[in-house]
Amino acid sequence: MLGSIPAGSMLDAVAHAPVDTADPAPFQARNVQPCGRYWAVAQTHPQAERWAAQSLAQRGYSTFLPLVRVTRRDRVLHSLTRLVEVPLFPGYLFVTIDGPWSPIRYAPGVAALLMVGCRPGRLADGAVAALQGAQAQRAAAGPAAPQWAPGAPCRLATGPFSGQPAVVLATHRDTATLAVLLFGALREVQAPVAWLVRRDDA
Repeated sequence: MLGSIPAGSMLDAVAHAPVDTADPAPFQARNVQPCGRYWAVAQTHPQAERWAAQSLAQRGYSTFLPLVRVTRRDRVLHSLTRLVEVPLFPGYLFVTIDGPWSPIRYAPGVAALLMVGCRPGRLADGAVAALQGAQAQRAAAGPAAPQWAPGAPCRLATGPFSGQPAVVLATHRDTATLAVLLFGALREVQAPVAWLVRRDDA
């Protein structure tokens, strides 16, 4: 059923990872998360994903901006098309935090840092790694890969998440398991394959 999260799946921990929303201790800086390095989600200004990633890298933060190749019409010669890389999740990128996080919110290109309570929302360990692995599979498979092979970018054309960009993690008969960015975290959902449309013409 759409929205169900299979036990033991790659991103199962994402949806269930507890996030401590309590205020930090008085002796700690309010913008410091004392529990080690983790991934969070930054929202960018429109069409500013690469600019935001570059700005954050210049400030010492590691980022991951998932990309997908799509076909676009040439702006001058409309009869021609070309392949371009665009963000898989428009308006969002992933950033690692292992210390102060206030500079992230004020980096050029960044609109906001997705928060849970008074702290950045923390993605479960391995969630971004799974998405990175899917991107590597997509690059290695090449254009001859099956349409809904693991790592294939897509969009949900119907259902409660209609229009949401996603990436295929696995398929079984007529059902696809997808990674979707929802509410500041990577969630794993299941949907009929018939609900999926390609992202190569977006």
